[in-house]
Amino acid sequence: MNSSIETPFDSATVTDSATVNDSATVTESRKADHLRVCLEEDVQFSQTTGLERYRFAHCCLPELDRADVDPATTFLDKSLAAPLLISSMTGGTELAQTINFRLAAAAQAHGLAMGVGSQRVAIENPEVTATFNVRSIAPDILLFANLGAVQLNYDYGLEECRRAIDSLEADALVLHLNPLQEAVQTRGDTNFRGLLGKIAVLCRQLPVPVIAKEVGNGISAAMAQKLIEAGVAAIDVAGAGGTSWAKVEGERAKDPLQRRLGETFADWGIPTGECVKTIRAIAPTCR
Repeated sequence: MNSSIETPFDSATVTDSATVNDSATVTESRKADHLRVCLEEDVQFSQTTGLERYRFAHCCLPELDRADVDPATTFLDKSLAAPLLISSMTGGTELAQTINFRLAAAAQAHGLAMGVGSQRVAIENPEVTATFNVRSIAPDILLFANLGAVQLNYDYGLEECRRAIDSLEADALVLHLNPLQEAVQTRGDTNFRGLLGKIAVLCRQLPVPVIAKEVGNGISAAMAQKLIEAGVAAIDVAGAGGTSWAKVEGERAKDPLQRRLGETFADWGIPTGECVKTIRAIAPTCR
């Protein structure tokens, strides 16, 4: 294993003069902006997920009874009625709470997995923790906590990850990877140096599995291999083809250069279909 994997949390000091610790108010405002922009503006990729390029081969004689077909599966040692995940979306505002609770109710009713949006806002302001706490609505689901991996370079560590997990009674922790979004975002956190080693430390120290997730620009096979070696239990490729967070942050930006940057990288990323195919080729058992 590469020696960088052993990097302790205190080994890297952030010296970037652009580093800014957003206040809880600014973070909550950003969360509200994200919901508004996604609902009201055209922030979709012009390219597709690439999944339409693939077709199941028709079998005219399947030799089975449809009544015996069972989509149930086990993922991270928990049973699901179907291999479906309501992936991480939102939290931190009144509207976000409504959305999370409705998604959780659907997940509970249909036996699906669910992740919540980034809990950074709740770490900064515990008063909004309730907007994420869906266990009362969905006591039986496979539930994922969520923090940005980049926050490990901005004073976050094992304690903050445990708080995110414990407050949710979560079964796993998602560490989302969003370098493009942070680069376009006003006052974004852009120091991604040394994160692989810190992710590896968390994989060893946390009491629940760690999942690596992109936010809409995809994960390559080469990077997936590094994440698997670091110890992540699963990978959510979140490839290009849905919501473009470069577009979202461009829509939010007041500075015309940032808005232009969002448009320039609006369709940047690896389509989901390509991510899945290439990662399967190098890691056939990877979830």
